[in-house]
Amino acid sequence: METSTIISIVAIVISLFTLGVHLLKYLHTVPKLEVSVLDAFVFQVIKGEDRYGKPYRMIIELTLVNKSEQPISIYEYQFVSKEFDRPVFYRGHHRPGNKYTISKIGSEEASIDFEQFKDLKPPINLSPYSSEYGTIIFLTIPNLYTSEKEIDGVLTVRTSRKDYSIPVKGRRSDFIKGTELMQ
Repeated sequence: METSTIISIVAIVISLFTLGVHLLKYLHTVPKLEVSVLDAFVFQVIKGEDRYGKPYRMIIELTLVNKSEQPISIYEYQFVSKEFDRPVFYRGHHRPGNKYTISKIGSEEASIDFEQFKDLKPPINLSPYSSEYGTIIFLTIPNLYTSEKEIDGVLTVRTSRKDYSIPVKGRRSDFIKGTELMQ
């Protein structure tokens, strides 16, 4: 074997080794955010503490897990559904209320109190290999174009490194025992 052939083979082996090292490093630093939707529901506001004049709110309970070596920053949530006029967003400037009255049956009021839940309002900064649990609330839903008990849609979590889309089924809270309370 000639010297030039041996040098070429050694160069190829070294190049393949270097490529393997860089590929492994890339795979460890690629963004890996796991988004789990634990629960989701839509309700019509009878009385609330926020400044938004839209009649509906959507709450999604999430677990966010950063499975990469790099931090990930979430700057926006978006929900798209054919039952809404247009996509709705939850951004850092939104200010949800602490309590909402969602139905009234006779003298009884059903309400939701958000002080017990962690608000995952953007920006959310997830350290490497960390997780967060909490809720997000979409505040500007003007109309619902369905009388079904569930709303199908897609939640998009926008991060500094990549966007993640997750299918979501949201229950409607304005249905009790199969009958519609409000419309």
